[in-house]
Amino acid sequence: MGLFNFDGNNTNTVAGGSNGFGSTAGYSGGFEGQATNFAGPFDFMYIPIDLGTSNTPSVTFGGWTRASNATGNQDIFAIDDFDSTTPERSIGIRNSDGNGWQYSATTGTGNQSFGVGGPVEDDWSFVAARYDGSNVTLFVDGSSFSMFDNTAINPNRPVMLRVGGSPLSNDQFVGSVDNLFVFDEALSDQQIEHIWLGGSTAIMAPSAIPEPSCLALGLLTVAGLGLRRKRRKALCV
Repeated sequence: MGLFNFDGNNTNTVAGGSNGFGSTAGYSGGFEGQATNFAGPFDFMYIPIDLGTSNTPSVTFGGWTRASNATGNQDIFAIDDFDSTTPERSIGIRNSDGNGWQYSATTGTGNQSFGVGGPVEDDWSFVAARYDGSNVTLFVDGSSFSMFDNTAINPNRPVMLRVGGSPLSNDQFVGSVDNLFVFDEALSDQQIEHIWLGGSTAIMAPSAIPEPSCLALGLLTVAGLGLRRKRRKALCV
C-alpha cells in the first residue's frame, strides 16, 4: 500500500516505500493537513511502482481532490504505460456520456469512460477506482458505478501511477490532491466507504483495511517482496 499525505512533501508514509517525484505547484491547505497542488501544463507527479496488469491485475487507488476548474478533460490519477496520450486505468474529469462534466474512470482498451457525480469547483471530493480484473468501479463521495474492464496495459513498457497532468497530452488537472492511497488488491465496497468516512487514519487501520503483500519497488524495478504485518499486506511505493 502507498499513502501520500502531501504534508509539505511527497513522502510515502508506508515504511520502506518509494516517494513521488515530478513537478507540482507546491502545497496548501488540504482535506487533512496539507495537499499538493497542480496548476496546469506540465505539473505532474509519478509514483514509482509497477502497476501493470501482469504484476497487479487488481488495484484500488484514489484520494481526495479539489478541482479549481470543473470543466474540460483532466487526468487526476492514471496508471500510465506511456504508449498513448490517454491512460487505460484512470480517474479524471470528462464529459463521458454527454450529461455534463463528471468524475470519470477509464475502462481499458479503447479508452472508454463513464462518469459519476460532477465536481464542484474548490470543494473537496473523495474519489476512488477499483479494478478487479473483470470490472472497474468508480466511487465518488458515497456514490458508485461499475462497468466491464478490458484493460490491456502494454507488458513491455514501464507502468507507473501518474498524478496530475501528463507530459503526453493536454488533459491537465488544475487543483489539489490529498491523501493519495494505492492498494494492490480490489478493496470491498465497505472498505472503500470506511476510507471515505475516516480519512487517512482509516487508510492505515489494520482492523478495517486488509493490505496486500508489501511490494517494495525501486524506480520501475521490483526491489523485493515481503509481508509487513500478519494478514495485512502493503504495496510499498
